[in-house]
Amino acid sequence: MVRPPGPSCPLSGHSILLARCITFRDRIYNDIDIDSNFAASLRSSCPQSGGDDVTKPLDSPIRSLTTKYFVDFMNKIHASWLELHILCYKLLSLISMATLQSFFLYFAALTAILIPVRAQLTPDFYDNVCPQALPTIRNIIKQAIQIGWSLVQGVAREKRFKNCEQQ
Repeated sequence: MVRPPGPSCPLSGHSILLARCITFRDRIYNDIDIDSNFAASLRSSCPQSGGDDVTKPLDSPIRSLTTKYFVDFMNKIHASWLELHILCYKLLSLISMATLQSFFLYFAALTAILIPVRAQLTPDFYDNVCPQALPTIRNIIKQAIQIGWSLVQGVAREKRFKNCEQQ
């Protein structure tokens, strides 16, 4: 998987809605940054050894991606709260075209993990799954470009100022 530059944390490799026990076992038995009731409910069907192929929902009992999914993420209801935190951090830290390019590679790799293989990608797929995705991504890209441009202007001003001081 392509990873963005800088520090990162490995993803657990689960899909939205269902995941195999082997992909989340370590987190439900060892991670302290997870809702304890949620972890206990998963432990009941995912033993510490064996049962690797048991599938369980790691998300709220929903059948489509809605804002509730992300609200639960922020409230640490999901085993993969850290994954969203990392993704949000990366989205908010886009400041250069190189980082922007890395983000798109990262997003493409993440999408391959999160979207079930059976999903049909139709022209309106993202409108149905996550209606606010495109406007949100557009706003983030616009902000990233503005931040990047501001940084470039600031560096140019600083260089001009230093040149004036040296003369």
